[in-house]
Amino acid sequence: RDIPNAVNLITTFLLFLVPVLYPAPESGLFAAINSLNPLSHLISGCRDLVFAGRLTNPVGFFGSSGFSVFIFLFFLRFFYLVETKIAERI
Repeated sequence: RDIPNAVNLITTFLLFLVPVLYPAPESGLFAAINSLNPLSHLISGCRDLVFAGRLTNPVGFFGSSGFSVFIFLFFLRFFYLVETKIAERI
């Protein structure tokens, strides 16, 4: 019961840290936090493709994309493994 609430809280927090309406900081603590935020690389990559026509940070964009696909496939497999056990408990 608590996991969906925690995921929602963390995702909301990370979305507020993504520089969408303001430029990404070049240095400082916020720049370090921003470089570790996977949502920042995904949103900034899409924004760069639309406005500049190229990726300014392709390693971060493709790294975050690959990480997202890996997490999706991992938990999809996990869901298929425990699906019958969850249905038995309900």
